Amino acid sequence: MAFTIGYVGTYTYSAKNYIWDSRADLAFGFLKIDMNDDKIFDDSKYLRKSDDKIDLTSTFSLKMKHNWNCNASVNLKSQFYDSYKFYADPAQEPTLISTLFAPAYMLTSLGFEYKKTYWNASFSFITGKNTFVLDERINPSDYGVKDGRSYMGWGSFVRFYFKKDVMKNVNLYTRVELFWEYQKKEIFRQTDVNWETTVTFNVNSWLSAFASLNIIYDTDYSLARQLYQRSGIQLNLDWKSVRRK
Repeated sequence: MAFTIGYVGTYTYSAKNYIWDSRADLAFGFLKIDMNDDKIFDDSKYLRKSDDKIDLTSTFSLKMKHNWNCNASVNLKSQFYDSYKFYADPAQEPTLISTLFAPAYMLTSLGFEYKKTYWNASFSFITGKNTFVLDERINPSDYGVKDGRSYMGWGSFVRFYFKKDVMKNVNLYTRVELFWEYQKKEIFRQTDVNWETTVTFNVNSWLSAFASLNIIYDTDYSLARQLYQRSGIQLNLDWKSVRRK
């Protein structure tokens, strides 16, 4: 059984010659599991999380022609709380593998964007990716940081975003992010991938069901692809700010 609270907020300011888009995607959830087959929930002192996400993006774009923009973008990703590696043997102590800003990833990019109503695509060949591991309990080398507790690499970055009601009461959201560091030799095997897709089935304005899949591939952390799947029922609180004249 899992319980999750999330917040997705967007802000867009548009003027004659520029657009400023900002987005916050935050989530935190926990779950309880029966680990010993004799009670409903495990009494472990370690919190097992069902979700934990900090994802902040801000993009400033200068309008060009035919839906093209020139933009500068900043994205920050991390988590709120400790994550552990659990073992099959309940007597074995779990290992702390990550926590707040350990790691954290910050992408800064200059490039071009093609923007439509329901989707947009960004392309940048001047992108810096900063990796931070700021908690001394976490080994920086586990996340590709060889010296100190931070690392910056330059590369190319592509982002694709789509969100639309594809049929009545069904909304599809997908976002794909690709980053390839120029120092890495194999572009196909060493490109970082973060692909998130969610399908939402709206019952009414405050109740909906959802199914989501997140695929992460980062060779600095692991050569294996990470898959994260969720489905459930959610309560929605939706509001829009009113621009005062």
